[in-house]
Amino acid sequence: MPCSLTVVFEPVYNELCPMTQITVRADRHNGIAVLTIDHPPVNAMAQPVRAALLEAVVAADEDAGVAAIVIGGSGRHFVAGADIR
Repeated sequence: MPCSLTVVFEPVYNELCPMTQITVRADRHNGIAVLTIDHPPVNAMAQPVRAALLEAVVAADEDAGVAAIVIGGSGRHFVAGADIR
């Protein structure tokens, strides 16, 4: 029977654009952790995004039920690069 667990890491608010919420979502399906970066519009890697992603990777690494970690991005882009704003 498949096991599924979804964890949404504490939302972090972008100081430069307070209406934009940065979320890293962690889903676990049959021993595979799928981490999804959700920082609209293009998943730019601002410091809060890197911190949330690191927290999610560490949590998945420390989970004995996780055998693999897959990192993806929401929307049309994986990651557009550094957030230089």
